[in-house]
Amino acid sequence: MFVRLLFFCGLSLAATSLAAMTVYKSIDANGVVSYSDRPSPGAQEFVFRDRMVEHLERQVRLDIQKHRGVDAVYVRNDLYAPVEVELSFAGLSNVSGAPGQPIRQVLPARSRQRLALLTAIRADQPLSYAPRFRYSLGDPAGATQAYRYPLPWRGGPFRLTQGANGQYSHFSPRAAMRWISPCRWGRRSLLPGAGWW
Repeated sequence: MFVRLLFFCGLSLAATSLAAMTVYKSIDANGVVSYSDRPSPGAQEFVFRDRMVEHLERQVRLDIQKHRGVDAVYVRNDLYAPVEVELSFAGLSNVSGAPGQPIRQVLPARSRQRLALLTAIRADQPLSYAPRFRYSLGDPAGATQAYRYPLPWRGGPFRLTQGANGQYSHFSPRAAMRWISPCRWGRRSLLPGAGWW
């Protein structure tokens, strides 16, 4: 039994490395760019250079507004997803209104919310505190919901005429995720973003 398991693990490792392929980019005399898995004369190896690094620290941030001895502590979420935030204060000196326990709250997408209002005990001395701010993506209590993404063109409704394992096309493993929907000739496509062809 152990030998079979070891054999299948080795086989799956070998299969994943065989699934990777080289993509070649070629430009013909008319300037038409083509991509293929087979090298043609003058074709160059295509290298994907996607920038996949997101800086969330710039999109979920703590904003402290000071006005006449009162510090209003806001959290701003510029992401398109809810964020669970945790805010606590350390090194409190001359501060009133700071909670003893950390504040945990779920911030909706693209929102700004006040979490604390700190005032001075003695108005002649400055406030002294150190905020500790942490966040994580998502709403842990929320249920997942299906989201209807818009089709990449205007108009409709459009009937799906051919999908995976279709009668005329899309029956190969490479075309399993493709589908055909009839549109009038010349209809402008609204591509949702980089990476869609």
